[in-house]
Amino acid sequence: MDDNYADAGTKNRPFQELKIIPVSENYKEAFFALIQEQAEQHAFTAPHKTEDIDALWRLVGKPQGIRAFLVVDATEKAVGTVTYYPCLNRHGAGLYLEDIVTTRSERKKGIGLFAMSKLANVSQIHDASYIAWECARSNSAAQKFYNGIGAERFEDRHTWRKFGLLKQASDKTTLNPSAYKARAVKKSDAEVVGELLAGMPSSNADGGLRKEIHEETVTKNGDFILAVAENSEGSVIGAGIAYRSFSTFRIVSGLHVERIALKEQSSAVAVALLDYFANEQRDRGWNGHLDFTIDNDAADFWKPVFNRYGLSPLEYGDDPMVVRRISGTSMNVLAQKTDFSAVENLMLQNNELVVSKRPAKLRPHNSSTMAVDP
Repeated sequence: MDDNYADAGTKNRPFQELKIIPVSENYKEAFFALIQEQAEQHAFTAPHKTEDIDALWRLVGKPQGIRAFLVVDATEKAVGTVTYYPCLNRHGAGLYLEDIVTTRSERKKGIGLFAMSKLANVSQIHDASYIAWECARSNSAAQKFYNGIGAERFEDRHTWRKFGLLKQASDKTTLNPSAYKARAVKKSDAEVVGELLAGMPSSNADGGLRKEIHEETVTKNGDFILAVAENSEGSVIGAGIAYRSFSTFRIVSGLHVERIALKEQSSAVAVALLDYFANEQRDRGWNGHLDFTIDNDAADFWKPVFNRYGLSPLEYGDDPMVVRRISGTSMNVLAQKTDFSAVENLMLQNNELVVSKRPAKLRPHNSSTMAVDP
């Protein structure tokens, strides 16, 4: 994340001088230059080659790629960019903010706030109920900025990573995962999966993930993977959700396991589900990395499981990453900081701005449940 943006103030560039545009071929070098700036700032050591410009541009807005837009000024100069992709948590579909970058010469002029407001506009078009991201705990400037826009901060969750493909568990001598069958979620699983993953009783009026499974809006999304584990009697005893992620620095897709919920703490069931995700990651070609976010209070259970797969804590140097999220009223307020009509209800898809025929509205949610965790 860019740690040099600040709230827009009276001395900042007026928002009316800025607009967002898709990453077209004419702007691919400017887009890459912004990504390169960010990589250098964060001491990313892997060299970017000239051909990476074409490689990254070909993946913008494409399957196995990333969604992005540029912020340009009145002279059509690219001064910032936002990269993001669809994500999924126990409450439903959202957007994951991969990166937000402001060019060095234009920092602390409100461009970051403008870009985040436009991303909130985009989230409404995508019917996403939240935007999530991670930021280094010690990045005080960025953390202050996120606090200022009303983003929630979650210190009780942490992400673990395995670079490359996740191979099936190397040591199963004390387990019997073959006694459990992991499979894709079906429409008929909506109630039990909703209760397991969302922790909500079936009578809860806020359907959340359960409603989206029932309506098949998430189960048929190629970026999402929802799985359940069954025992020998065919009863669902565990469930997990994951989605395709993307690294702009390394120009690769990966898999992010957002949550695995078990009826009982069983390493065998956990391994059955992780093996299922490992197979899906390989089959879909998302071979850059596998991330898994867990609640800190569950670390004692998960660490031995992660050791079997070679996962380690995701950190920025020695600095832990903090999960942030904005949703509900805060996201509405953020979206209204810029002129939504100027965006023309855009949707970024296949490298084009697709205009919606009617204004988008944020999907309603139950704030008391949405505030539990990301």
